[in-house]
Amino acid sequence: MLTAVEIYKKIAPKLGDEEATELITFIEESVQRGAATKSDLQEVARELETSLRNEIAGIETSLRNEIAELRGLLIKYILPIASLIGAVVGTILGIITR
Repeated sequence: MLTAVEIYKKIAPKLGDEEATELITFIEESVQRGAATKSDLQEVARELETSLRNEIAGIETSLRNEIAELRGLLIKYILPIASLIGAVVGTILGIITR
């Protein structure tokens, strides 16, 4: 990769010294402004981690609510049916064993 000095030497004869210097300076500053630093990447990683933790917590809460709802349905519908089936079986066994 060419250095700034090498690029300057190539473009200065065509653009002039002042213009070549301004162009190289502009490009270097633009690259520096646009480049991500290590701390920038660490901040993005922290934000992603926080976001993921919040999303996981939301999913966990949702699952806990669904489990509670299913538990309620089980108590409301399934257990009475099981008791009824037990009573019917008990009655049938009572009839058979007489």
